[in-house]
Amino acid sequence: MEITTNRFDDIRPLLDSEVPETISHLISNDYFRRTAEPFVKPYTWEEFSVLMGGCKSKDDFQHYIIYPVMKRLIEKNDERDVRIRLGKD
Repeated sequence: MEITTNRFDDIRPLLDSEVPETISHLISNDYFRRTAEPFVKPYTWEEFSVLMGGCKSKDDFQHYIIYPVMKRLIEKNDERDVRIRLGKD
């Protein structure tokens, strides 16, 4: 069995130099838009696309996209958990 160095290229982490092209591809992908749009509120898709398009590295993407989205998601679920425990949901 011959092992090549590119065997796992499709699942490897991106290089920072690949981030802008990958983000451009994601922004133009309708399936990605339908999947991601509910999570980007309060931004419109256009605002989110500009914000995402400004990311030039993995660190930018994590800082400006992933962190705020996850923070809102956690806060939203924490509020829901409190309502459930208080019998208000």
